[in-house]
Amino acid sequence: MIRYNLSLNIPKVQPSIGFRDEMIFLGSCFSEHILKKLSQNGFKCFDSPNGICFNPISILNPFEKIIKNEFYQMNDLIEKNGIYFSKFHHGKFQNQNPNDLLVEINNELLNFKNQLKKTQYIFISLGSAFVYTLSSTKEIVANCHKLEASNFKKELLSVNAIVESFEKTFSFLTENHPNINIVLTVSPVKHLRDGVIENVKSKSTLILSINELIKKHPKINYFPSFELLNEDLRDYRFYENDGAHPNQLAIDYIFEQFKNTYLSETSLSLLEQHSKLNQLKSHKSINNNGIEYQKWQNHIQEETLKLEQMMSDDTTNK
Repeated sequence: MIRYNLSLNIPKVQPSIGFRDEMIFLGSCFSEHILKKLSQNGFKCFDSPNGICFNPISILNPFEKIIKNEFYQMNDLIEKNGIYFSKFHHGKFQNQNPNDLLVEINNELLNFKNQLKKTQYIFISLGSAFVYTLSSTKEIVANCHKLEASNFKKELLSVNAIVESFEKTFSFLTENHPNINIVLTVSPVKHLRDGVIENVKSKSTLILSINELIKKHPKINYFPSFELLNEDLRDYRFYENDGAHPNQLAIDYIFEQFKNTYLSETSLSLLEQHSKLNQLKSHKSINNNGIEYQKWQNHIQEETLKLEQMMSDDTTNK
């Protein structure tokens, strides 16, 4: 028989995620896909205070600030064409007024620090082992903000450097937030600007780093999103036209594996009910005054009450 795909056996993870549990998603844009799907279905999810970041050093930057009890300062900003950006944040954080930008990113940091006290799960999606160092300050930046390439030095992080950066964060979380569960994954998005071979080197470095971390910290869980796309689906039909980003079909498939791995049975039922209700609400009616429209509204109300009852009965992780 010809094999067209591999079936990865991903064991159910304990403790499973209850509907009331709160989650933080950090890292690459792929983590936002999972966050969005959970948030749309009623789960409490929070994203990174620094926005989308790809390399491990930048992803962990907010933890470093909290550990050192520091805030972002004026020298953490760069200016281009009258607009200020942060060296350590995604480009969505920008402002013509540098003081307003500092207030915004420091408020995000404070909210993140407070959210850690309530969070049960942290999911970190690593995108690339390549980093860009600002030549003038020797700092690893999260985003080059379209400055001239001559301002930066590009290099591939070593496994040891990645493991060392995570060790500091894990020590902090173990000491201050011991109930937080940590899940690491490697984003399946290909960084083709680095080149095909360089992208493979980068992803391999990330996978080896996670392997070393799991050896030292058995409680850390690894979710194989990279392997699900590259080994299980393994077909460019599951990518967008750029050949780099997974398409919606692939995202839906990986999310299906994700939810079955981490969500409790009650949470899965609640997610399904939320999804059903969302589909009902998204339906567009031609006539908002007819009998059929009223039946549809009554059906939405019935499903809403059903969902509220299921949520009330949920005792998972109370």
